[in-house]
Amino acid sequence: MNDYTYHPMHMHLHAGHQPGASVESHMHNAAALGMHYIRITSHDIRMGPHPLPCKSFDFKKGSLVYEDYPGSWCGWSEQFGSPEVCFDGSGMILSACSQTDEHRLDGYGFKTSAKRHTVSLLSDITLTLGLSCETFGDARVIIDVTLSQRAPDHLHAHLRYVFGKTQPSDQPHTAELPLSLSPDGIYRLELTKDVQRDGISAVVGGADNAFDSIAVLLETENGGRASCRLTRFEIDTKYSYETVVAKQRKLAEEIGSRYNIKPFVTNEISAAGQHKNCYSTKVPVIDYAAHGYSVTQEQAIEHVKRYGGIFSYNHPFEKYKRSGITPQEHPEIIRRDAEEFIKTKVYGATLMEVGFAAGRDSFTLEEHLQLWDLISLGGVFITGYGDSDSHFSTRNWFDGNNFAAWVAAPADIPFPVGEEHFTDSMKAGRLYTGDPVFLKGAVKLCCGGKPMGAIITAEKAKTFTVSFAADSVEKDSTIRIVVNGEEAHRFYAEEHSDKDGNVRFEFEASNPLAVNFARAEMYNSDGRCILLTNPIYFVRTDKFSGEIPEERIYPTEKEAEE
Repeated sequence: MNDYTYHPMHMHLHAGHQPGASVESHMHNAAALGMHYIRITSHDIRMGPHPLPCKSFDFKKGSLVYEDYPGSWCGWSEQFGSPEVCFDGSGMILSACSQTDEHRLDGYGFKTSAKRHTVSLLSDITLTLGLSCETFGDARVIIDVTLSQRAPDHLHAHLRYVFGKTQPSDQPHTAELPLSLSPDGIYRLELTKDVQRDGISAVVGGADNAFDSIAVLLETENGGRASCRLTRFEIDTKYSYETVVAKQRKLAEEIGSRYNIKPFVTNEISAAGQHKNCYSTKVPVIDYAAHGYSVTQEQAIEHVKRYGGIFSYNHPFEKYKRSGITPQEHPEIIRRDAEEFIKTKVYGATLMEVGFAAGRDSFTLEEHLQLWDLISLGGVFITGYGDSDSHFSTRNWFDGNNFAAWVAAPADIPFPVGEEHFTDSMKAGRLYTGDPVFLKGAVKLCCGGKPMGAIITAEKAKTFTVSFAADSVEKDSTIRIVVNGEEAHRFYAEEHSDKDGNVRFEFEASNPLAVNFARAEMYNSDGRCILLTNPIYFVRTDKFSGEIPEERIYPTEKEAEE
């Protein structure tokens, strides 16, 4: 039987398609936590045209902020200082001046509801502006483009196009480019090309950025004056969907080589029913525009399976997020949802997000685990895991819902382990999950040499010996052994550990039910969950008539020899 090494990785990261994080900023954090693998699973709906796109701004509408779709707005509003602003029906006019010995920065910025205008620079983005500017004395007009968060300080990058003299910025990740006077007053800012210029990419990063926002700024000092009239604003992109993902994979590999990290770039299916992470790079991204932005959950699942992929069922209580339900209603919701997931076999998912240390969508970690345990008792063998779902390099990395997954691969495979080995382990449940800040040593849950995720069958009642092992555990950590959804054992790590903090604990589990299971949890001294193993299952074949996944069955030593 293969021996396995479990490799830590964040399994649900958003990067490059929304401005909270660049690809590199996530890799910087992963390297700080000792990870050599990550999965980037940005929203697929962000990889192409938005279903309610905001590709331009119509100044002839008569307002600087207006509703372009029912419930969706776009517009320009004060962002810095207090510039004088007026609107003549065809353009926005800004003006500002400074007093002697005074420095001012005044401006208006563009925003939309749900950030519908943001887009990956990998799509080859060009901003077109109609501008006329005047400056007197010490004054400049700056078109300030905000990009993604950058490592190591995780501040947003800024690419500034300047009418006037460019100068080094005292702000981090900020570069300036001169704007030459255009005879027709039309300026096309080729962001994707510009960020890759010599001397610019080293400051603001490259195409792993996303376009966040744009502002027109008037910088004046020592009595200087500036004015600007903006009559046109458009956002154009060249690439989308699968082409963009292919570019992101290539770029992520290049960045990963600098951090000794192997990235797997897939996507979160986010506009076809419940959000689902596709965990197979061979599955092409759904082209929502080609489907008229109408893709059902069933169609999305069929799409993943058609290409031999697997997916996870994400944040299972998301649908109750804004429903106004009370905690008193949670038990019935958990029971009802468990019945649905058992009936549908979690809609064909291989994995389910259950490890949210800080809870999610008003449901606690314990309630997520109750749902998982009920599904297990119902004979559906779904791999449970936790993740950060991080849209920002500043959130859910070192606290909050920052769980990573340790996914198994055969121990004799060198770096980088191929995707298929990790996919096989996801199917088989060879995975544990926890807080990478606290969880430093190896973890094992075994029965007769069979790893977590295994299904051990018997035709009659039987008792099994299960071994739990965890290395480098703080002595005041608490371990819970859960059998069939109930706490069977609870102890402090120091009660069953050696001088180096290596915990070893054996316990017995029997199989009175059709499906039985045992799994382990660990909590630090503050009561925070830092570890969840996947279960080992004990199935009574004389009572269970359901399907037993082939990848979870391990031959006996005798059978393996034969």
